[in-house]
Amino acid sequence: MSNDIGKEMVSRTNTGYAGFHPRMLAHNIDLLVLLPVFYLIGYFVEHNFLLFILCILLYIIYNTIFEMSSWRGTPGKRLQKIKVQADSIENEVTFKHALIRNAAKTLSALPFFYGFVIVVFDQKKRGLHDRMAKTVITFAEKSLK
Repeated sequence: MSNDIGKEMVSRTNTGYAGFHPRMLAHNIDLLVLLPVFYLIGYFVEHNFLLFILCILLYIIYNTIFEMSSWRGTPGKRLQKIKVQADSIENEVTFKHALIRNAAKTLSALPFFYGFVIVVFDQKKRGLHDRMAKTVITFAEKSLK
């Protein structure tokens, strides 16, 4: 029985698609970069709702710029050796892909982070935001065409 579990884990990791854990760790690494900036903004902005909106916008801009760059991902994704690519023949992530993907992450958080949890169950390891933007997250050494 333990052999079956091992085979299942090997087949999941050999798909080329990055699953929940490397993506979550990449996100946490990026938060180490962003949190000091959020705190600095909070020093100047007194209204909690405005602070919340500014931090979300900064998060979207940060991710969008890095994902459409030649890095195809944020510093956290780069450290995890994963990248964003379009789920199409071209694989190029455009501004439109990156913006939709990152703006849709707010929807993925509702309700109860369901849009992120579905990564575990999807064959291509896509979250709701990936489906909306027609993107996938792959391991950097593997390019899916």
